[in-house]
Amino acid sequence: MDMENNYAMQKQKLEVIDILKEGVSIYLKNINFIIFTFLISLPLLCFLVYFETCLQGAIVETLEILHQSPAHPAYISFIPENITKRLNKDFSLSLIRLGFLYLVPFQVLELGTVIVTVSLASKVRSEERRVTLWGMIQKPFDVVKLKGMFFTSIYVVFLPTCIQLVLIWIVVSYSIILWDSSFYMLFRVISGVALGPLLKVYLVGSSVWNMSILISVLEGEHGFKALVLATHFSRDSQQRGFILMFIFFVWGVSLRLPCIYLGCYKGGYGIILLTGLFCFGNLLKWVVCMVYYHDCRNLLLEKKTEEICS
Repeated sequence: MDMENNYAMQKQKLEVIDILKEGVSIYLKNINFIIFTFLISLPLLCFLVYFETCLQGAIVETLEILHQSPAHPAYISFIPENITKRLNKDFSLSLIRLGFLYLVPFQVLELGTVIVTVSLASKVRSEERRVTLWGMIQKPFDVVKLKGMFFTSIYVVFLPTCIQLVLIWIVVSYSIILWDSSFYMLFRVISGVALGPLLKVYLVGSSVWNMSILISVLEGEHGFKALVLATHFSRDSQQRGFILMFIFFVWGVSLRLPCIYLGCYKGGYGIILLTGLFCFGNLLKWVVCMVYYHDCRNLLLEKKTEEICS
């Protein structure tokens, strides 16, 4: 009997590749879902063209500041004063502007897209009959759960973003301060070594934060309670959550790096293509996260059932 229960539980648990396949299948199996999610993503797509232009411009500007070699005679008399002045004036203002754009318009537009996408994807996944386009337009999401979504988003968006911005500012600031010091190479080594573990912690946290948003949309729980439930559901599946978030992280980076190298942020169709692919990846990410959430939830229920039966 125990072997049968263990087999059922193992059968319930999906591997990362299975979660991705099911997410892609849900997204592509209903043409009405594709059309509707594309339409509701248009405001976010338009804003992302501007946001990505600002973001990539800021990245290039920061790299230019950091790549001013202190060994060059033209810069010796200006370091650290000249670079520090640029850092305090240009970089800080650019960071504040990007933080505002990310926290306010971007998050509002993305939350609206996420609510509709997740609600409809859940219907497409659970209902045997085909969901019509008119049915999607009539009731794309539950209005009652909308307020709870914003409470949860404050927890999972505002605080982590502020921490990220502060960490970026600290790293760049200390890179400048220690530039002409014997501790500069040590600082770079420590930063490089710490990058991997910090990225893993961030991506594992992202899988939990995203699940809390899904719980708010699908279950109606919000705020701290949604975070606690997400942590509880994903407790035994952190490695899967990390791999899934890492895949979409690589997707975003692999899109931005060529665009920065080619100077797409200066204008042209390249930035539009980038934002289009980024939006598609973002929509797919939330559908995949929904599959991951349901699997974690079902796995936990299977374990509880097994404990009760035993």
